[in-house]
Amino acid sequence: MRDKECQLLFVVGASRSGTTMLNRILGQHPAILALNELHFFGELWDPRQRDPNWNRAMAEDAAAVLLQRVRHGIFSGAPNADAREQAGRLIADLYQQQPTDNFPAAALFRHVLSHLPERDGEMLITDQTPRNIFYAAELLEQFPESRVVQIVRDPRAVLFSQRKRWTKKWRGAASMPWKNVLRVLANYHPLTMIKLWSKAVRQGHNLKGHPRYHELKFESLTQEPKEQLTSLCSFLGIPFDEGMLDVPQVGSSHSEHNIEKRGISASYSADWRGHLPKGDILIAEKAAAGLMQELGYEPVARSGWYPWLVLPLLRLPLHVLGAVIANPKRTLIQLRALLGGGKETQ
Repeated sequence: MRDKECQLLFVVGASRSGTTMLNRILGQHPAILALNELHFFGELWDPRQRDPNWNRAMAEDAAAVLLQRVRHGIFSGAPNADAREQAGRLIADLYQQQPTDNFPAAALFRHVLSHLPERDGEMLITDQTPRNIFYAAELLEQFPESRVVQIVRDPRAVLFSQRKRWTKKWRGAASMPWKNVLRVLANYHPLTMIKLWSKAVRQGHNLKGHPRYHELKFESLTQEPKEQLTSLCSFLGIPFDEGMLDVPQVGSSHSEHNIEKRGISASYSADWRGHLPKGDILIAEKAAAGLMQELGYEPVARSGWYPWLVLPLLRLPLHVLGAVIANPKRTLIQLRALLGGGKETQ
């Protein structure tokens, strides 16, 4: 049944909001093929900009990069020979269907994922790239069969997870490249992270009421998983499967990977308390006060905490410089996300 186009599900949200956990849960469902972060949109094509209409050689290159990331992850480097060979076949097939010198990016993305060998029948396919939230309205338009599910989490928990993210190399992710450890360390600053969190949440709010958009809170998912997942499955048009609750507890920034420990744990919801620095908490609560109140996240900062702002404010210039040096491309993508207004939905 791989001759039919697949139905796409974009799992999105601010980074460290629980997209990996949610995607892993979805992957336990027999009707869903859960892929990891592909970073196709924003890196290979920004859906808010003009379609690149790649020529055949460029289309093969883009398809090879996508296949490499599907098979081996986003840190696997340049496409290998197998990825390039399969990309050549897929683009030749796409060319045979509609001979052209211009290959639209959306058509290429859909075609490649629709012809993955792992796909079975009418299986949903997920792309779990968190920052796709910044292109969500455009993706819903470009892919009329697609759906978007956003997970929203307490911003202080997001900051705590971001702050500890670089330590994952010693918590079960030994293959994480050292350059990525340094990049993640340089990328963290509470002001940058809270701005990105706020932007992601607002992008989701712009989509509320759209029939193909669904939002859920991390805290609700961990505290009442069966109810939340039943609602999500209803949105996706598939029956709830008990296997979705039997998920390995791996991927956290601040606990050891343990593939033998399974289930959806509520223990991460308030891990930031007593661990996140007071200055970071204060920045988050001041910069996102309105959204936090709207989402029911109670502030804890006190007036006597203001001296704790000194260190993060002094660190800000070093953070900006370090982020630009460590990963200029990612920094540019994030800057565009913050400045871009996104497409308004009707």
